[in-house]
Amino acid sequence: MATSIYLTGVCRITISALLVFLCVLACEHSEIETLKDRCNSGNANACGQLGDKYRSGEGLKPDAARALELYKKACDGGDYGGCFTLAGLYRRGEGLPKNVQLSVAMYARLCKSGEENSCFEIAEMYDHGTEIAKDYAKAAGYYEMACHGPYLPACYRLGRLYESGNGVQQSDRLAADYYVRSCGNSEKCDVWEKVFSLYDQSCRIGDTEACSSVRELRARLKPRSTK
Repeated sequence: MATSIYLTGVCRITISALLVFLCVLACEHSEIETLKDRCNSGNANACGQLGDKYRSGEGLKPDAARALELYKKACDGGDYGGCFTLAGLYRRGEGLPKNVQLSVAMYARLCKSGEENSCFEIAEMYDHGTEIAKDYAKAAGYYEMACHGPYLPACYRLGRLYESGNGVQQSDRLAADYYVRSCGNSEKCDVWEKVFSLYDQSCRIGDTEACSSVRELRARLKPRSTK
């Protein structure tokens, strides 16, 4: 009797799991068909999403060539996501001939359209100098555009350039300003100790803006730890 009840329970659980699985497959199929219809109707964003699915194999057989076609179609249609992904593929030579210069041009075009992630990508390329010629000045310019996006990691990188004087005129105060900006609205940030040190250095040599900034920051964080 107990064995019969156990087997019945197992069967019910198995059937329930199978039904859930079939439902998930049906939903994925429905979503993919919808994306195909929308893409064929000229929806660039849908083409980009469909490209993601062909690339990852989510709900259908992976097809890198088809994914690439869809990303190109999405980008030609003005979809940021498709263009950003395509730029990355050219950068890495993934599924097509590697073309770093084309990738840079695509990131630059997206950046000028206000896409801060692209500004950050191209800034890193100029900053690191492993894929294109190192150019700290250009890196600083693109980090600044990304920071104003706002893309907070770019603010930190820009602060680092001001602290070192690479590509910009060295300024402890501006370095501190950008480090502060990189923290967003968080009062818990790893850079506070560095920020106070930089502001204090600038204040001691007569930078009144730094003196004002450090007073305001101490008042803002008090009584919290400044570390």
